[in-house]
Amino acid sequence: MKLKYIISFSLVIISTFCFFNKSTAEFTIQSIPSDNIQIDKNYMPQSVLKINYNHNNTLDNINEQNIKVAQPIPLSYKSKQEIYDIRKNAVKKSIFNYDNYEPSEEVFGQIEDNKPWISMNSCLSIDNKESSITGDSEEARFILNPSALVQINFPFSNWCEPDQTKLHLHLKEIKYQKDKNEIIVTYEKLNQETLSNNSYFTFCGINARDLGYKYAFIDLEKSTYNLQFVNTYNISTNITEFQDFLHTGGSCGHESGCNNASPSQPMLDFENSHKQNAPYEYNKEIYIKLWKNKPLSPSDKPDIVERIIIEKA
Repeated sequence: MKLKYIISFSLVIISTFCFFNKSTAEFTIQSIPSDNIQIDKNYMPQSVLKINYNHNNTLDNINEQNIKVAQPIPLSYKSKQEIYDIRKNAVKKSIFNYDNYEPSEEVFGQIEDNKPWISMNSCLSIDNKESSITGDSEEARFILNPSALVQINFPFSNWCEPDQTKLHLHLKEIKYQKDKNEIIVTYEKLNQETLSNNSYFTFCGINARDLGYKYAFIDLEKSTYNLQFVNTYNISTNITEFQDFLHTGGSCGHESGCNNASPSQPMLDFENSHKQNAPYEYNKEIYIKLWKNKPLSPSDKPDIVERIIIEKA
């Protein structure tokens, strides 16, 4: 009877009869009868223990990586260096674990020390002009999850809810498939009751721009989510360069200003079309092509693809 176990681990100490298959990234420990001490490479033992080695998500032969989604944390009144350290630690845990990574100045350089950050429970609406700055910070979703190059955000609400966190789309899962060179970013299903208060959503490219993927195009033919863009000129009609950066701005309504994402990018805004997309039986998908240098055509091979999945509702 053959026994097989697949074990993920960071450090393994193995003794006795151990073999490493470089092409499959597997360690094999063979149980060899005492009267057959000569090892034949074609010998199939009675029991086999196979261990897939995946240390820090860096082994080339591992095809699919699961990246843990980091939950938002409070950032208000932290120093700029603290924010940089948080970001660098997040990148180390991502699929973009570059040597000597430093946050790009064009994206992070305008952050100011010891300023408030807009919170996840904040509400900017027609009637409310001052944002909440307590609790988990809105921009932490992007800073802590660099593997999700493009994320969905909502910048404005028709009116305020007691719990504004319900209005956000919440990251559930991030995967990277090496053979297809695709990042798969899954969001929890839409909250139908509270999403009716949202005017529109927008795509946020903070991570894409910081990590060098400045150009993007949404392929509607490969997307199943019914995107209805606010403007005729948009990321699904033209290759778009992300302009996202973090800075201290006054839109939060606080006298000292708040560190937040900017600027407004109308070509990334799309209507709150959840009524046209839900309820639905299957997950809905948005297919995004990304490049480091501006391509000649949207049909050019992308440097990487991100598939945003919104769970069935």
